[in-house]
Amino acid sequence: MVYSKLQSKDGLSSVQGHIADYVLAHTDRVLTISIHELAASTNTSIATVTRFCKKLGVDGYRDFQISLLRSLNVHMMVTEEQIPLNENSNELELVDSIGSLQKRAITSTQLLLTTELLSGTIDAINKAENLYGVGISDSFISLHDFQNKLLKVSKFVRIAFLQPEQTFLCAQATPRDVAFVISYGGKSAEVVNACKILKKRGAIIIALTSDEKSPVGRLATRILPLPPIDEEDELIRITFSYAAISYAINLIYAGLYRNNYAKNQDYIVKVKDEYLNK
Repeated sequence: MVYSKLQSKDGLSSVQGHIADYVLAHTDRVLTISIHELAASTNTSIATVTRFCKKLGVDGYRDFQISLLRSLNVHMMVTEEQIPLNENSNELELVDSIGSLQKRAITSTQLLLTTELLSGTIDAINKAENLYGVGISDSFISLHDFQNKLLKVSKFVRIAFLQPEQTFLCAQATPRDVAFVISYGGKSAEVVNACKILKKRGAIIIALTSDEKSPVGRLATRILPLPPIDEEDELIRITFSYAAISYAINLIYAGLYRNNYAKNQDYIVKVKDEYLNK
């Protein structure tokens, strides 16, 4: 996210770091002023501000402002105080807390997954000769859900249930294939190893992760960013990440379904009538 990149200043020059400091200190103003005004306010040039924007991964100043607003909203949502849960929490507090947490996860993910990211992902999946899925633990459950949904649009995602099998599976990938990787933190050793194999094989790696600078993020061809949450409570972290991942998967599935809506609808009805509704 742009906001987190401004905070870390990772890879920014001293001049670009100075611009980042100004943006963080005057975010509301930067969202409304022109590139000329930002250059004047930071004692730099328009060319310097343009290079600063590109260093942050956006095409231009207007895109920078849009991305800044999106990432700022996400930052505010994920850092919003969470209703605490403990052994003394009653059912009403549980309902309110989990409901609020899932809403925040979905809204934050909605802000991060731009139309360009979604359309590019859907296009890559449609063009792939083979689809592979990589994930472990809770992410593997989400991966299985992804596989199940794509079966309904006549696409099969190859997944392996054991880590050694996953290694052999990834070793079969080619540059004509797409691998869909789910890793919220992006640091799981098994997933990183699988991504290294996929990278070596030349496959397109689409990573669903909250950390673009994680090992998985750095190995990915395309990143679908998830909102990060700095939370030690495992219940809150798992609930938040699962809701974000599920929403992203549903968006991809809906996009694929929509592209051939009538065909997919007929296919599902036909399969149910011929093989299930008997």
